Formats: sequence, structure tokens, C-alpha cells
Amino acid sequence: MHKLRSGAVISRRELMTTRSQPIQIPVPTSVVHLQFRRYAGCPFCNLHLRSVAQRHHELVAAGIREVAMFQSPAGGAPRTTR
Repeated sequence: MHKLRSGAVISRRELMTTRSQPIQIPVPTSVVHLQFRRYAGCPFCNLHLRSVAQRHHELVAAGIREVAMFQSPAGGAPRTTR
């Protein structure tokens, strides 16, 4: 596996949103700002995502599609067993 760098072009992929909707990246009609985040409950990630959400209209107007990926499993935070 290789590391992605800023501005990298990735091969076409289909991912599932948190609402079980498919999304394809890259999006042919717009620039994609692809964010890799920790787990969904990360306070730092949530703070940054809130600031992005507040300016969402500006991103849309600029033709930018936001996609944030979390390392959390689809069902929520990983469970530990004892």
C-alpha cells in the first residue's frame, strides 16, 4: 500500500455513506476534498467538521464535494471484550 499525497488522483471507487447511500469517488463533475478522520466520536475531528459544515455553502458554490472517511466500523465504535 502506498501513501496518498495532496493532489493525488485515485482510481474510481464506490463507498457507502453513513446513511447507506453509495457515493463514487472521484466525482467527475467536481473537485473532491477527501478527508481521512479518526473515529466518529473524536472531539478534534468533530470540531473541525463543524467548521467545515458551517461553510458548506461556500464549498458547494466553489464546486467542491466534501467526503470524510472515518476509521470507525459502520455499526459504531469498536467493542472490546473482557
